[in-house]
Amino acid sequence: MARVTGGLFSLEASGKFANALVFDRRGYVRGYTRPTNPQTAAQGNVRQVMLAAQRALGVAGATTKTGIKELAPVDYRWNSYLIQQLIGKGSVAWDASLAAFNALDPADQT
Repeated sequence: MARVTGGLFSLEASGKFANALVFDRRGYVRGYTRPTNPQTAAQGNVRQVMLAAQRALGVAGATTKTGIKELAPVDYRWNSYLIQQLIGKGSVAWDASLAAFNALDPADQT
């Protein structure tokens, strides 16, 4: 709900009004738009996959990074190439890795 201090069309307003108008603290008014970061389950899954890929990059040693740089095509950055290989197109490689991990015994997962 919009909060106005000082009366109608006063000096200061903030918040949103009925999913139609949004008042910000700088004094601007704009039309309401749906948030670009809706925090959906699918978005959370993608973020988890990217986090796992980033952690894999973090533990890769200098020798591994050099090897990946040699394997990566000329028009790719080495880290983008590695992430593509880890996740795969449409998360196919990730889904296969996750299924293989879930098939392990709980003792082996640790």
